[in-house]
Parts: sequence; C-alpha cells; structure tokens
Amino acid sequence: MVADRRFFEALNYSSQNEDWRTEAGALALRDGGTLLAITGSGDRVLNPLAIADVSVVAVDASPAQNHLLRVKIAAIRQLDYDDYIGFLGLIDASPR
Repeated sequence: MVADRRFFEALNYSSQNEDWRTEAGALALRDGGTLLAITGSGDRVLNPLAIADVSVVAVDASPAQNHLLRVKIAAIRQLDYDDYIGFLGLIDASPR
C-alpha cells in the first residue's frame, strides 16, 4: 500500500503521446460543450481548448498532476509561444 500512496503523491506524467486530434474528432467537440477529463500531464485537458470553446473539468487522484496543470496554465498565460514550447522542453529553452 505504501507504493500506491507514493504514486499518487508524485508527479508521474509530464507530457502525453496520444493523438489528441483523433480524440477531439471522436468527441465531436462543439463550442459551449463541457468535457470531463483526467488531468494526467495536463495536455489532455488543454488540447481540446485548441479545437473548441469548451469548459473542461479536470480531475486526478494525484494532487501533483493537478498542480502541474496549474503550472502549465500559468505558463500559457505568461509566456509567448516560443518560450512556452521551450518551457515544455520541445525546443531549447532560453536561459532566462
């Protein structure tokens, strides 16, 4: 049981490798809709917002994953695109 508790207290997923466009198509997202998603890396929660003006409810048993989502949202609000993808590690990040 100790291992289970440690899993839920740790950050376990920082990015996803699923095809979010296929998921969005299957969900048939429409403006004004609501989506319930497991937070995970936060990507599955944020990606639908690129497709439609939807409300997203994110849940996860791990507080660390929910905190990561909050960090990503803060980064999106504060950083320009190049700095954000650098923050994610997709390109070399600025030393600042």
